[in-house]
Amino acid sequence: MRIFVFMVSLITLSPFVFASEKKNTPQRIVSCTVASDEILLQLLNKPEEKKHILAVSTLADDLHFSSIHEEARSIPHRVGANIEQVLALKPDLVIAATYNQPEFVSALRKLKIKVHVMEGFESIKDLKRHVTDLGMLTGSEKEAQSLLDTMDKRIVEFKKNNKVKEKILLILSDRTLLGKNTLLDDIFSLVGYKNLAKEMGVVGWQKISEEKLLQISPDWILTSAEEKERKEVVFTLSQSPALKKMIADKKRVVLLPPALFGAFSPKVLDVLNVVNHSHL
Repeated sequence: MRIFVFMVSLITLSPFVFASEKKNTPQRIVSCTVASDEILLQLLNKPEEKKHILAVSTLADDLHFSSIHEEARSIPHRVGANIEQVLALKPDLVIAATYNQPEFVSALRKLKIKVHVMEGFESIKDLKRHVTDLGMLTGSEKEAQSLLDTMDKRIVEFKKNNKVKEKILLILSDRTLLGKNTLLDDIFSLVGYKNLAKEMGVVGWQKISEEKLLQISPDWILTSAEEKERKEVVFTLSQSPALKKMIADKKRVVLLPPALFGAFSPKVLDVLNVVNHSHL
């Protein structure tokens, strides 16, 4: 009899418990960075969840910066690091990053508005931490864990299929190289590629001399551009004698969509699909 009463109590109380849990999660979320835009829209991807995202960053609709420009269309507002814009939305959670103005974050906190500041954007470890943090903040722990599990499975699968440890050069059209402590370097290194920029001591995003460029010979040159821009990008890269020699030697130039090249969400792993497709 006691067991029966206990079960009835659970059934009766469960809607109230659920409502209480929901009450404690943010209902009016404002995202001020494209990194948080991308993660949030993967965590809160159901209509009843997405409605709690009142605003995303001004870059959310830009195809060159955002990998979720289509998903962002249903979000009603766009904000930058503008205190008036944010306050007008009466948020109960604002997500910013260390590259936002410190004065902006400080002003919000003085007004007793809950602010989460994302810090660290250099590795898969950083990305996983942000997915976990935003999952906890929004009551989406299960969705966050699902994203993390999928990421791990994809990395294992790519590593398994990458039999040849090829050498790559991650470079922008202005000849800025991506080396150690960059997300793309970490991703390609994890699945077995050798980033020559890192091997030469490049840390972060740096340019190196023409003489140093002449010393390397990558199997793949990976740069940021759309396929329709290939001719222009190859021409620009070829203004460097070293890169011109690499391209003339039939080195392969792989164009990674800009929205993926700079992405900071689980979607960034799609760059591996692009490179794998280039092998075909």
